[in-house]
Amino acid sequence: MYESSGSDYINVGVEFKDSDGVVTPSFASTHPKIGRAVQKFEILNPGQKEEWKIEITNSDGKEYKINFMNPWTSPPSPYQSNAIKTDATAAEFKSAIQEYYSDDDRWYSSITVTLELLDTLGAVTAVADDVVTRRYTS
Repeated sequence: MYESSGSDYINVGVEFKDSDGVVTPSFASTHPKIGRAVQKFEILNPGQKEEWKIEITNSDGKEYKINFMNPWTSPPSPYQSNAIKTDATAAEFKSAIQEYYSDDDRWYSSITVTLELLDTLGAVTAVADDVVTRRYTS
């Protein structure tokens, strides 16, 4: 049997036979997948991915860290991010927390972080002087 796999699929070797377990000429002529073949079996996870939002109001450039709980340890233990400035870019924020998601012993995953700059009314703004809140979303 041929076997191969990836993070979301496996390849398996299959052989189609008639109901008696025999590959007969009449069955071979009527079944499009008769004989040996490599088929891909893919499992798509319809579940919703984790999503979170962190809002920093009146950022002053100071640093903070985020504590995540690591469910893979017994008992669950905290994992602390690298230092994050309150005025960090989305890339800097992602870099500070990426290890929690990408570590082989935890999730072995990647994340996407977006940054929205909000004014006093909570509307997205591109005017630096109007920014009151920084919203990071993953």
